[in-house]
Amino acid sequence: MFPGGYGKTLVSLGYVISPAEIGKVFPDSVGEFVVASDYSIYDSAWNNVSSSQKEKTYKRASVNGDVMIESFRAAVAPDSYLVAWQAKPLGGNQVFSHKQRAFVPDFSGSSLMMSDLELAYAIEPANSTSGFTMGSLSVVPNPLARCPLNRSLYLYFEVYNLAKDEKGKTAYTVEYQLTSLELEKPFLARLFTANKKTSITVPSERTGNEDWSPEYIAIDVSDVEAGKYRLQVKLTDNIARKSVLRSITADIYQRR
Repeated sequence: MFPGGYGKTLVSLGYVISPAEIGKVFPDSVGEFVVASDYSIYDSAWNNVSSSQKEKTYKRASVNGDVMIESFRAAVAPDSYLVAWQAKPLGGNQVFSHKQRAFVPDFSGSSLMMSDLELAYAIEPANSTSGFTMGSLSVVPNPLARCPLNRSLYLYFEVYNLAKDEKGKTAYTVEYQLTSLELEKPFLARLFTANKKTSITVPSERTGNEDWSPEYIAIDVSDVEAGKYRLQVKLTDNIARKSVLRSITADIYQRR
């Protein structure tokens, strides 16, 4: 969730299309197929406040793990919503669907705020505008919240309403802490954990000229133990002496 302007909040949701899974409803001779996707947001009175439909052609995947990342965005008033998504291969009878509740926060205040934490497959300069564009960056979402040990764990978020000193400068500290959820289990359940890292802490000092800032990082997870992790971000405004804290979970796994 990010500020959407005019008192609204931008809902940015990523989802995956698995051509290998969808291809199972077609004969082996079919090398590509069209998938119709429909995303809708409903308020508490079941009014459709935003929807998006698109059709896209996908090639049959040669590897079962291959997935395509897509995204859906909509600016809505702060409230609680039901988000519904479905994908239907044209020419097939199977429908893939998902529903989830979403609380959309209000970013119109003047106090220190942080957007949602968004895990990503990749973050790089945007060469053109797309559904993954965030300012000057292309942020490809990681909706499965999974990262192999041989890749970096990418994270993107934004911070708003930073205080400025008498020279118009901001000064703040960002601390990233990746901690294994295995540490929350009883001691006997952790006896056979390999001798690898179970936590990473990355502090970073920042200065700037604007009262908001996009923040992103690529965390090297090659030395950690595979498993479930909590990624916590604490941002402290060193001028206003205020802090905000958010966290998200991720699955770090050994690729086979």
